[in-house]
Amino acid sequence: MTFDFNILPPSTIQVRVEEAPSPDVSHQVVEKLCKTVLRGEGDNLLLDFSGQRSSNLTSELTRNYLVSVDAFLSKSWARRGGKFPIAILALGGTFGYGIGRMILGHAYGLKVLELDQFEDRQAALDWLNNTFRAAATHLSVDVTSDAMRGT
Repeated sequence: MTFDFNILPPSTIQVRVEEAPSPDVSHQVVEKLCKTVLRGEGDNLLLDFSGQRSSNLTSELTRNYLVSVDAFLSKSWARRGGKFPIAILALGGTFGYGIGRMILGHAYGLKVLELDQFEDRQAALDWLNNTFRAAATHLSVDVTSDAMRGT
C-alpha cells in the first residue's frame, strides 16, 4: 500500500503514506483531497507518515503542492472558517518525521493552510479539531461584531 485515504469521525481526512508513490499517484491524492474538501466531507487533514519508509518527494514538488492546495482552498475554504489545519504525524528520528520537517519548512506564506507536526496521534487529532473550532468561532464572533456595529 502506498496511500490510504479515508475520513475519520467527525470530519478529519486521513492520508497515510508508507512507500514512495509515483508522481501520478501523488497528484491523484492531492486532487482527491481538494475534491473531498470541496464536497464538505473534511474540515482538516491528518498526514500520517508514521509508517513511511521511502519517498520521491522533492523540495520543489513539496512547495508546489502546498502552494497549489493553498490557492485552491483560499477560493473555497476561506469562506467556511479561515484556516485549514494539517497535522503531520510521525515519530522523531524516523524517515516520516524527516519528510514532515521538510514539508513544514516549505509551509511559509500560505493563506489558508496551517501545518504542525506531532509524534502523538491523539495530540494531532486534538489540535486539528481545536484549530478548526477556534477558527469557526472566531469567524462567527467577527461577523456578529461587525453586524452589531453596522459595518
